[in-house]
Amino acid sequence: MPYARGSRGGRQRVTRLGNRVRRAQRRRRGEDESDRARRDRDGPALVVLVDGASASAAEIVAGAIQDGGRARVVGAQTFGTGTVLGEFGLSDGSALRIGTVEWLTPKGRVIWHEGIAPDVEIQRPDGILPVVPDDLRELSPADVAGLADSQLVRALELAAELP
Repeated sequence: MPYARGSRGGRQRVTRLGNRVRRAQRRRRGEDESDRARRDRDGPALVVLVDGASASAAEIVAGAIQDGGRARVVGAQTFGTGTVLGEFGLSDGSALRIGTVEWLTPKGRVIWHEGIAPDVEIQRPDGILPVVPDDLRELSPADVAGLADSQLVRALELAAELP
């Protein structure tokens, strides 16, 4: 199960997402630049887990997978970044970082300030820390069934229903 909760993004390679992945960058002057990739629809069924700390590349990937109909996105609304920052050096040696590119999902949905809305919205209770994939390796099926992380429990239920 792809795990995007708490991911601030960064360098992530995006491949084999949906029937068609479109990267559209809206630049300051309004031009669009698109890349299209086709993929075979055969592959594992997916559930993607996101939360309010999922940002940047994690949102772009979750939105592309969602738009391509490849997965159900579960959890809470993502942070709403979806931009590329350009760094501009200043004469005193410091630098200024400005958003120069805005990412859109393949269907043209804006991520900036809006985030990605999950298909199945479920909030994690206050005070409950998210269980991370490495923690799951240590748990028995009975332990997993008793988790307090309601987002993960629901995502696992949906994953179990997939073909």
